[in-house]
Amino acid sequence: MSGTPNRELLFKITIVAFFTFVFLLIVGLLIYTGVIRFQWSDQIIARWEYDTGKAKNRRILLLGDSQLSWWNLDHCLHEDIRWFCNDHNIGYVNASKGGNGPIEYLDRVQAIGPDYRPQLIILFYYAGNDLTDVMYRANQRPKEPGLHWIKQLEYTNEAFEKAREFDPFDNRPNLEAEQRQEILRKYDFDWEEFKRQGIDSTLISYAKNRLYYPGKIGPEYVNPHILVMGSWKPNYLYDNNKIDSPESQNAWRVVEEKLDDVRAVSESIGADLKVVCIPSTVQVDSSHYDFYRKIKFRVGSDLHSAKAPQERLATWANRTGVDYIDLLPIFKAYGNTTELYFENDDHLSEKGHSLAFQQIDSIFLQPFLLKTQ
Repeated sequence: MSGTPNRELLFKITIVAFFTFVFLLIVGLLIYTGVIRFQWSDQIIARWEYDTGKAKNRRILLLGDSQLSWWNLDHCLHEDIRWFCNDHNIGYVNASKGGNGPIEYLDRVQAIGPDYRPQLIILFYYAGNDLTDVMYRANQRPKEPGLHWIKQLEYTNEAFEKAREFDPFDNRPNLEAEQRQEILRKYDFDWEEFKRQGIDSTLISYAKNRLYYPGKIGPEYVNPHILVMGSWKPNYLYDNNKIDSPESQNAWRVVEEKLDDVRAVSESIGADLKVVCIPSTVQVDSSHYDFYRKIKFRVGSDLHSAKAPQERLATWANRTGVDYIDLLPIFKAYGNTTELYFENDDHLSEKGHSLAFQQIDSIFLQPFLLKTQ
């Protein structure tokens, strides 16, 4: 008789253990797929993916800015290149992050390249702001220098982290006025200065929307940092796309120095460096001109014919022997260029990402696949 309670206890323990295992398995899957996110879990996953990719025979490293970050889209360069790598058993590290520029591209390849040793490095130069990332900086030090490599990887996405304070999918209900004020207090944006500079009031409210709902995409969500540029540097579009002032020309020399150094690091680790230039919206067509004028940027019709970043990159590529894709003529030839960027934003839309990926896939990725088989 004494064995019956023991059997009942063992049965209960088995049931509890089984459901605990199932619960932990489900939680683990939700964390791995990103449905549930924590900073510690993101870094564990990033570390695991890094080590797994490092052990593969073929490895790719991406360098870029927010155009290459995570976007809440079915197709973006970040995800399409990742899926290409997954499909072909290629290790993949995306060291891109919003706000990065040539100084960070060099810092990241120096930090990651010698350990990861990729065979292919693709550097994405954004004609819209990569020059001013150098030009408007008081010093040449990289942002967040010296951080451990894990903080540079794709899982630490700032916009997603801020959005998850409320809801992992950013589907929070309408915020109360007190909540909105609390969110605005977290950021150092001078909203009154935007008004004094004459920036469109509707766009100011849209910029606040981006802070309230950072994971959402649409015409009513505007990057507040572009308002800062409009109120601070009205010549921003010309600095990046015409490169005709002494200051912008000096900045370009620094850009070339950083590219030369990235190339030197790539050669030292046996990696093949490729460069892609993503055009500014003002180079493709005039669809965003009214938007920029409302932010108080200087805008003229001559920006539509501006090709200075592309021409200078082509000259650099010819000098160094680096393969280079200029997306500007491909974007100009597209039937409806207003579909290639978000409205009230200078970032690529899903169609823009897809069109860019088609070029990168056929010119860089497929040849890499054949070469390394």
